[in-house]
This record gives sequence, C-alpha cells and structure tokens, in this order.
Amino acid sequence: MSENLKPISARIDAQTLDRIEAFCIEKRWWKRNAVINRVLMAVFRDFSEDQIYDMVRRNMFKQEDVTCEYRIENKPLPY
Repeated sequence: MSENLKPISARIDAQTLDRIEAFCIEKRWWKRNAVINRVLMAVFRDFSEDQIYDMVRRNMFKQEDVTCEYRIENKPLPY
C-alpha cells in the first residue's frame, strides 16, 4: 500500500495535531502519517457525501450537538 501513497502538505490546527500526537504516544505502533491517512480513508470510504459535508461545514466556534458512531461490525477486537 505504501507505494500508492502521495506526499502532500496540509495545515492542521494545533489542538487536532496534539490529539493525533497523543494517540500515537498511546498506540506506539502507529505513526502520525498512518493515523491521518487511515482516518481520512475511513471517512471517505465509509461515510456518505452528506455526512462528510456536515463534518466540513460544522462551525467549530459555536456549540452544536453532534451525534456520531463508527463501529466495524462482526469483527473481533484485536486485543
């Protein structure tokens, strides 16, 4: 899969990057680029265009109620 990856540059806000870094510290076998790629893959493969649009247009400066759940069905947990 790594031969298909394209290097890009992206601007990520500090709070999000801190959360990604904290995740990678907790899950030491995952690297930052892999985490970002896998999250984006899951979003664009498993969510509808309308759901993605709602994510993109969400106002981060206004308190809004959000409901979400993501679960892999019928798969045993790896731990």
